[in-house]
Amino acid sequence: MSIPTSSSETRPSSKWMHPKYTERYAEWEDVRNGLSGGRRIKQLTTRYLPKNDDEARYSSLYLRRARWPSWLEQAYMASLGQIFRRDPEYTLPTNLKYLSNSAGPSKQTLYSISQTHIKESLQAGSVLMVDAPESGGDPYITVLPRSRCSDWGYRWEDGALILEYIILCENYRDQGKTKQRYRRLYLDEKKVYRQKLMDSNGKVLSEATPSYNGSPLDFIPVVIQSSFEVTPEPRQSPFTALFDICIEAYQYSADIGWTARHNAQPILKLKGFQPGEDARIKNEQGVLQCPPNGDAEYLRLEGDSFLTDRYKVAAEEASALGAQVAAPEASQQTATGSLISLAAETASLTLMSCTASEAMTETLKMVGKWVKLSESEIEEIKFEYNTKFAESTLSAGRLAELMDSFLKGGISAEDYVSELRKSDFGDASKDYSAEVQRLESIKNTLNSSTLTDS
Repeated sequence: MSIPTSSSETRPSSKWMHPKYTERYAEWEDVRNGLSGGRRIKQLTTRYLPKNDDEARYSSLYLRRARWPSWLEQAYMASLGQIFRRDPEYTLPTNLKYLSNSAGPSKQTLYSISQTHIKESLQAGSVLMVDAPESGGDPYITVLPRSRCSDWGYRWEDGALILEYIILCENYRDQGKTKQRYRRLYLDEKKVYRQKLMDSNGKVLSEATPSYNGSPLDFIPVVIQSSFEVTPEPRQSPFTALFDICIEAYQYSADIGWTARHNAQPILKLKGFQPGEDARIKNEQGVLQCPPNGDAEYLRLEGDSFLTDRYKVAAEEASALGAQVAAPEASQQTATGSLISLAAETASLTLMSCTASEAMTETLKMVGKWVKLSESEIEEIKFEYNTKFAESTLSAGRLAELMDSFLKGGISAEDYVSELRKSDFGDASKDYSAEVQRLESIKNTLNSSTLTDS
């Protein structure tokens, strides 16, 4: 019984929701809305902005002036890019080699499936499910958002988590209307894996017993994970805190824009500051928003003066307009603070990548169990996402230092190449003996040239 892969767009009915799912669903939905961009946030109007007494002016002016920052999307794409700086590495037994080129319900490659997996894992987690065509054929992997699994039950047996049932929420179109149905995946009293499709009232629409060569399965082929843990228990999205910051900035931009249009005096806006904070400029750009009847709409602060597209206004003249401007001062962030921040981000991504690797490995092993591979063949299966992030990259400065040290005799050509092999510039499996000889030749040529000149 094929499982639709499109994400659920509406909240499941409360009768089909686990209490812990209810606690997390709104957070997950917020992050999804935020990643959809400003247009989606504005479509939801009063969900993220307070109501205004004048609804007409609210929709046409207040909402229009709100600005949704791109921080959430940038952080998400940066995390995705970091994990896929290197392709995933995996080991499959002979009978599962087909998954490399046909791992999904639409014959997607395993690499394509892994991208979908990480995209969902970054947001809130994912549901990895092994399924097979109803007409028969090789099993494949379906990746679903974590929000699609609205209820579950499990037990611990010999230190392993055993799923007893899960509920998947599905949206479908019927006569121009969007409706919901629910798919129950469970083990019956004989420990046989079964699927049951029901409408929102619990009426059974269809049933199926997946099998392989006529033999039913004795396990539910599903792995449920959060962003940092392989578990059915719902966890907070790693981007919830950043979403909250974006919402604060979004609401503040709406308020400041509305106020500027109803205030006779210009208002100084400072990017990177919260309302009530000291309005001192720390390597940030201030923006003076003028009244509607002013000569310019915006005056931008750079250094100690305001710049506009039309003309330049000195800081003294800007002060006469009502803006209070402090002199720029250097940022207080230290190099140590930057390193700590980088280390924390790298640690989070590493944990997320390791969790996703564990989930995908377990899913691939379920494919092996589905096709009745031997235990030894199943143990061979391994899937690993990249965990070499910022710390594996050699900067241009570091490369220059290494080359200078090599040319001065501080390190050997072998040492230089060894450093390259540890970084993204090198391939640990490649033979660099020719490169070592080339470097030695360059060094000898430069030394000979130096002696001749002297």
